[in-house]
Amino acid sequence: MSKLAVAIQTILVSCILMSLAFGQSPPEAPKSKRPVQFSLHRGALAFAPENTFPAFDKALELGADYIEFDIRTSSDGEFFLLHDSDLDRSTNGKGPLAETSSQVLEGLDAGASFGKDFEGERIPRFEDFLKRYAGKIGLYCDAKAIPPQDLARLLERYKAVDTSVVYQGVDYLLELKALNPKIRGLAPLSDPAEIEPIYETLKPYAFDTSWEILSKELIDKCHALGIKVFSDAMGGHDNAEDHLQAILWGIDVIQTDAPMEVLQAIGLYDTQTRK
Repeated sequence: MSKLAVAIQTILVSCILMSLAFGQSPPEAPKSKRPVQFSLHRGALAFAPENTFPAFDKALELGADYIEFDIRTSSDGEFFLLHDSDLDRSTNGKGPLAETSSQVLEGLDAGASFGKDFEGERIPRFEDFLKRYAGKIGLYCDAKAIPPQDLARLLERYKAVDTSVVYQGVDYLLELKALNPKIRGLAPLSDPAEIEPIYETLKPYAFDTSWEILSKELIDKCHALGIKVFSDAMGGHDNAEDHLQAILWGIDVIQTDAPMEVLQAIGLYDTQTRK
């Protein structure tokens, strides 16, 4: 994507934010006053290469509450941010990241496939990411391939425990909780019947709930147990209409690839509730 295209999309988002100011919430209003929080999936990937610093910087600029990112481990035990297990799709490398040394990973290009303006962008090291963003925005850690003891250690070192959520399976989150009970676990939920068993086993901070099972009843049930509800809207549900429905049901966090759609839904919600 060219810098012009990115600029146009940024202007569109700014226009939506400005539209919320007239008779509604000002664009600089505290995030806590929004009816919902939103997380940008792999950073603002519509504007910059996914899981790179430009994408995370853009997420900050757009006012996201969280940035979601994926952590993997190199062949020599270093931690990098990449979604796929293989390097082929989003970098100029080949093969599994887990079989590639940190020295090779540091030299790969993670931006050229997105657009010429991003040529030379690198795969971030997790620790460099924490140095840059911890304390500035909520961190939505998809712990794809990092030992729980290393994740706990790094979140503690960079004072990011209280501002992070960690997505992984129940067994992994139990290990993480044993290491530091303050780390906020985000457990997957694909069946409403799993709410009580997971609650009894883990008592997670939140569920990452399949959009297909979202309902007011499910959200109310989770809230009654003190569990927040996150959901990924990517794909067919990443539109203002579906976002608005989830907001009206009381969802806590929407993860999206389409920040303009979420902002539009927030504006629609404000309009409806002020009537």
